[in-house]
Amino acid sequence: MTRSWELVKAFGRFWYGFIIGDDWTAAAGVVVLILGTYGVLSLGMPAWWFGPVVVVATAALTIRRELTRDEASGA
Repeated sequence: MTRSWELVKAFGRFWYGFIIGDDWTAAAGVVVLILGTYGVLSLGMPAWWFGPVVVVATAALTIRRELTRDEASGA
């Protein structure tokens, strides 16, 4: 492989790790937030309420998943 291809792969691995990180549900929540806000606004509705709903739901899902993982491992 060429050196430039190695740099492209390293760049992609960095951004994947930075955006997805340890918890892919937070990254998915951001995508839902952006697309959902666009959808609500395109319907002509105010979208001020959508952000807090998605943030709370994403946090609840993330915390629930971690607690379930901890209980399954016996920690």
